[in-house]
Amino acid sequence: MVHHVITREALYERVWAQPVRTVALELGVSDVGLGKACRSAGIPTPPRGFWTRIHHRKPPPPRPPLEARPDQRDWVVIAPARSRVRVSPLPSATFHPPLDGLDLASLVVSPVERIPDWPVPAPVRGPVFAGRPRRPWGD
Repeated sequence: MVHHVITREALYERVWAQPVRTVALELGVSDVGLGKACRSAGIPTPPRGFWTRIHHRKPPPPRPPLEARPDQRDWVVIAPARSRVRVSPLPSATFHPPLDGLDLASLVVSPVERIPDWPVPAPVRGPVFAGRPRRPWGD
């Protein structure tokens, strides 16, 4: 996993120069994860519809300033989430299971019998409309 250490100012400029989703892909994190990192670092992100307004050449809403807080660090660490797929270590390349005394006939699987067809359900008779009878036309 690659961790990115970015200054607050640099991340602020990147988030306001490109959509959050694009910046997140470049950093190898999800857009939600990048949004959480920005929120925890006190970095304002563009509101919904910001990039749509830019695309349609409408004036964007004003960009809020990056406020410095005394308890805030000047840098942000962005780390990709752990993978949900766990890979077990592979055995060494020289490992071969013993084949002596192995009965290969016991490994043959018998063919599976054909499963009979399921019965087809009877068709629904008459109109069904939310549990109420339908009114005839003209009423």
